[in-house]
Amino acid sequence: MRVRALLLMLTAVLIAHAQVPMPRRLRFRELSSDRLSVSWKEPKGAFDGYTLAYSTGSGAEHELSVSKSEPRAVIEGFDRMREVSVKVTALRGKERSEALQGRYSGLGSEVSVVEVSLHEQGSGGSNDGITGGEEKQH
Repeated sequence: MRVRALLLMLTAVLIAHAQVPMPRRLRFRELSSDRLSVSWKEPKGAFDGYTLAYSTGSGAEHELSVSKSEPRAVIEGFDRMREVSVKVTALRGKERSEALQGRYSGLGSEVSVVEVSLHEQGSGGSNDGITGGEEKQH
């Protein structure tokens, strides 16, 4: 009985150490009428970098590789009339954390998992683009 309980506890500890920690505290800030800054707090624990995936109301989906040292990216061509959905995932080797998710529009926003800081200003353009990493379009 005790051996089985110890094995179960050891298994739980190993699983907890194997999981990649999730990023925290997603924030949005409008830098200009067509630039949206997305930032987050780094996760507690070991990780190698991030993947930021976002989509706009136009349906275009983008994926961005972000270095460990820069937990932020800028979405160029942001349009306040279109909602932006964001997912930030921490990476360790080939493993991924759970996604930190949020949505932002100039008219109000929703976020899951964390709080959002909003700064509203101007109206937007129509190009979709990003800075701060390498983009992959889906």
